[in-house]
Amino acid sequence: MINVINNAQKSCNQMKILVQYIHEILLSKEAANMKVYRTDEIRNVVLLGHGGSGKTSLAEAMAYVSGATSRMGKIADGNTISDFESED
Repeated sequence: MINVINNAQKSCNQMKILVQYIHEILLSKEAANMKVYRTDEIRNVVLLGHGGSGKTSLAEAMAYVSGATSRMGKIADGNTISDFESED
């Protein structure tokens, strides 16, 4: 269980770094003409990557750490929050 929590915390820290990076890009001169949305205006999030790159694990960790779920599902068991299509 400690490994699961540590992995979730690492994923959360990686997500924070990614959000900070995206924030810096949005505030850069190249993005000066882009509309900036407040977090309460965001409705969609995309996790994009090659197969097996950890998208589902990251989504599980984010949901668990944020309190959206009380447990982390397992990919092998097919009980993750994002496993609702046979292709997933």
